Amino acid sequence: MSVAALPDLDLTRVRSGPDLPVQMVPDLQLTRARDMGPVPVAPMAELDTGRAADDGVRTAAPLGAVVCRYCRNTQAAGLLCDNCGMRLPRVRPAAGAAVAGKPAADDDGWRACSSCHTPVRPGKPCPECGTRAQEEA
Repeated sequence: MSVAALPDLDLTRVRSGPDLPVQMVPDLQLTRARDMGPVPVAPMAELDTGRAADDGVRTAAPLGAVVCRYCRNTQAAGLLCDNCGMRLPRVRPAAGAAVAGKPAADDDGWRACSSCHTPVRPGKPCPECGTRAQEEA
């Protein structure tokens, strides 16, 4: 089925045949550079890398209550803020290890996360993976 073109339609499609003969452009830089020959390499003694010499002292990970940098909520436990859900500046507990102050099993209302088995309170997001724990029945 053939359809006639609209008379007011501006045709912008490029024709399939070439309009001009192919011309070589002598100044066009191709993808490969020519051989530059031996380039002298010398260290730059005056270059400041912006780093101080390593003294071996490391900043201790924050312990206890931390303040969320997004909503300023102060929270004592967990890797995710209970108010806004953003990650808190804490150290992740080792896999399978109980967090200090948290029981490893179901006593005191703690449960294992269904995704990563980290101790979590029912109804709260998991501090490791963010999966919300199911409420107790």
